[in-house]
Amino acid sequence: GRQSVTLHFANGAAPNAVRADVDGRSETMTLAGYESRTVHLRVGTAGVVDVVLTSPEGFRPSEVAKSPDRRYLGVRVKVGD
Repeated sequence: GRQSVTLHFANGAAPNAVRADVDGRSETMTLAGYESRTVHLRVGTAGVVDVVLTSPEGFRPSEVAKSPDRRYLGVRVKVGD
């Protein structure tokens, strides 16, 4: 029943160019080291948002904060309000 969804992006230490392919449209967000950004996406008529993210840079959460998470992430994404 939502008309939009909010995505919160948090980058690691290295500058990054995160490409977001959303429902057939492509946009690149240039993020500085440790930059955060919030994006609002419209939900399609079927009630779905198809998002594919790619990035040339990345980080391990355990390298930037007290975290046991050793996964290599391009950018941290949180779905929220």
